[in-house]
Amino acid sequence: MKQIITNIQQQLLKRIGFSFALLFILATASYSQQHTLYSQYIFNRLAINPAYAGNQDQLQITTLHRRQWDNFEGAPVTNTIIAHKALKNKRVGIGLIASHDKIGIHSDQRVYVSYAYKIKMAHGTLAMGLQAGFNRLQSDFSELNLKTADAVATGFRNSFNPNFGTGLYYSNSNFFAGFSIPYLLNSKLSDNAELGSLSQIKRYYFLTAGRVFTLNPLVKVLPSVLLRVQEGNATSAEVGANLILNDILTVGASYRSEDALVGIMKLEVSENISVGYSYDHTLSDIGAYSNGSHEFMLNYRIPYNKKCHTYF
Repeated sequence: MKQIITNIQQQLLKRIGFSFALLFILATASYSQQHTLYSQYIFNRLAINPAYAGNQDQLQITTLHRRQWDNFEGAPVTNTIIAHKALKNKRVGIGLIASHDKIGIHSDQRVYVSYAYKIKMAHGTLAMGLQAGFNRLQSDFSELNLKTADAVATGFRNSFNPNFGTGLYYSNSNFFAGFSIPYLLNSKLSDNAELGSLSQIKRYYFLTAGRVFTLNPLVKVLPSVLLRVQEGNATSAEVGANLILNDILTVGASYRSEDALVGIMKLEVSENISVGYSYDHTLSDIGAYSNGSHEFMLNYRIPYNKKCHTYF
């Protein structure tokens, strides 16, 4: 009888170990399919649309650090560098995005270069953009420390996935609208037959728009909306507004559907430097186990041109 109980316990441990490993792989598939989430996208539109490259003419270099679901073990941590500039004729913009995402036992390195061609129109500028690069996904299943070894969750896995994307971006002195498909290829993440289509990066789309309203020479309001649509998943919407005070301090808030309430702040420290911070108050069930999400931004501009509007 004792031996039977022991055998049952061993089988249960094996099943639990297998389920736990499978859960991590599914989480990785889901996470890798999603574009890196930025609460301060309104200040860093190249992160979601390659057509934004060189929009401000001057060279801009931005670093971002995001801690998703702070105090939740294994939660995503993202570090990103974004740089872009218009070339001398100002019709062409080039950009670079390099990021590193860490979630649990998985890490994702991304490097993408972007190119945008701008067409002057009667009331604004239309930019057409392309980006190309790669994702490198690494998973170290030895960190799981499972009681039983299983073929699904052992060893170290490394996948290299080249990809490319495209976008359109229209803007003038007080309005912008953009549409983009950052990843056009449904890259394969795993050869595991049990995961099927879950082990692919699904194509998704961004649609964004905003407008500046001048209340007086010192106060402006910038409402904006962002739609995220991924094949096979529900559409996510983010609606918000920012108050711009004397073109120096920006404070605002937004609502991300079924996910978070976001508070945001940006300060122009000097003619060349600005800093930003955002806090996400999580609305989903995971909020009971985390202290929300924090995102920090540092932006440097060379050379600074006061004629360049900093909104779009």
